[in-house]
Amino acid sequence: MVTALSHAPAFVDLLGLEPTRAGAFMTGRSIKGARYRVFWPCRDGYINFIFYGGVAGRRTNEQLVAWMRECGAELGALAAIDWKVWDPTKADQSEVDAIEAPVGKFFARLSKREFLTEGHRREMLGYPVSTVVDIASDPQLEARGFFQAVADAAERFCGSFAVIDGARPPLRHVPGAPLAAARSTQGEPAMAEPPRRTGSRP
Repeated sequence: MVTALSHAPAFVDLLGLEPTRAGAFMTGRSIKGARYRVFWPCRDGYINFIFYGGVAGRRTNEQLVAWMRECGAELGALAAIDWKVWDPTKADQSEVDAIEAPVGKFFARLSKREFLTEGHRREMLGYPVSTVVDIASDPQLEARGFFQAVADAAERFCGSFAVIDGARPPLRHVPGAPLAAARSTQGEPAMAEPPRRTGSRP
């Protein structure tokens, strides 16, 4: 939280504004107090997307408008914006609401997978908000062999985050099992559980 609020003192001192948490929105990006939507409802969940400025934001915004135009979506205020000069820090709430309204309607038509696939192709900033089911069926994780089976367990488990010498280290025991009672997938005793200090919490 400390690092996330690093800019808060400057807002209080210079603008007299105190940035606050705003749920699906982000505050503190406009000198006029406008808040920007970050999480957008889509056909099967939510998408994370926000209007950025600068070079990266310009490309994303231009590609989003081009995508919407190709799909025949209503552009509204988006059609007249020159993204080369548009500055999110100077927009007021009415301007933000006007550019976000057609985007909200467009995202509502998309699935998370559609947004991710096309956004990647267009090199856009943004990503789907994944559920546990999404993660368990993610084709990228499947292709990398991230999920592993453990002897005597019907479920799959998340494997090691690291790949060493081209291989992902196998899980040694069922996650959550007491270390002293667990045996590795190679049939060797697992590492003994360290002794608990007197007075320490369980």
